[in-house]
Amino acid sequence: KYIIKVKRNETLVEERSKIKSPSVVKNLLVLYIDTLSRARAVKNLKKTMAWLEKFMNQKNPSRETFQFFKYHAITPFTLNNLYAALHGVFDPLGESVPTRAESFVETFKRNGYITGRATDYCVTEFIIYDDDRYAFLDPVRFDHEAVGFSCDPNTYSEAQSFSPFRKCIYGKDVFEYQFQYAQDFWTTYQQEKKLLYLEFMINHEESQERVKYMDSPLAQFLQTFEDRGWLEDTAILVFSDHGFHFPPAAVYDYYTDIKAERALPTLFINLPRKISDEYRVVMKENQQKFVSGFTIFHTFMTIAEGVGSSHFNSSLMGNLPSNTTCDDIRIFRQACYCNYDPIV
Repeated sequence: KYIIKVKRNETLVEERSKIKSPSVVKNLLVLYIDTLSRARAVKNLKKTMAWLEKFMNQKNPSRETFQFFKYHAITPFTLNNLYAALHGVFDPLGESVPTRAESFVETFKRNGYITGRATDYCVTEFIIYDDDRYAFLDPVRFDHEAVGFSCDPNTYSEAQSFSPFRKCIYGKDVFEYQFQYAQDFWTTYQQEKKLLYLEFMINHEESQERVKYMDSPLAQFLQTFEDRGWLEDTAILVFSDHGFHFPPAAVYDYYTDIKAERALPTLFINLPRKISDEYRVVMKENQQKFVSGFTIFHTFMTIAEGVGSSHFNSSLMGNLPSNTTCDDIRIFRQACYCNYDPIV
């Protein structure tokens, strides 16, 4: 069995506690689920969606959930979407002299957050950092990382990484250890500012059904955080990079809905009421505005730096423009499904 215990770093606590920053919220919990369109989330994560939806359109909510209907993928594959969301840059190969780009995690560290990450996939990073072509991208370095259980040879093999079969070890789905790690991380640093980033590759497979196994545990995980009072000063961001992109080419040509689905991933944010009360009107409007991974990056930066951040107006809490186009977001290698003429 796995015994998970996050070791508290007192030196880190002392260093970060000295940093005073007007951050939007004390804690941020990020749930990244690869290859999950909004349509698939509604279809296959019913209990998780129900937990998020119970905070929508309530008269006196303790928290509030916002969903972004026109969140659009830049490409139908992972890398460019994560370049944008985690580093705030576009395709690095398309720029002759690309700007040095550190990750959003460094901004959280500079603003006093202790950072952690756990994944169900045996890889230190989703983005390629050991290729000279990407040398200008600073790797994402968290203070605490949990990768070991996803790399256990009893459960991991390259051939099975993207298969529709469940990945289990010692009687549990691999992702359950992420939830266990998350709870221990939260307990270990309960009084400190923190960022926890959970990555899930469970839906990156051809059936798009395996993610159903995560639904009940994920909903219970969120409910546990709520029951323990851990959400009082915590924002939750749920997002994906793109939607379903596994069918063969012939299926793409026949089912136009699949083309739209791969372009429209999942994006929800759940906020404490003291934050949502202040930005509710503009965020309700932003739910129907064209956003991308760049918007997620600006939101990360704003949460860490506060509303005085230079990124605020481009974040989910800012007054986003209504006339954004596919060219503005630099969408390529797929159709644009959210472009519209604001005059019409």
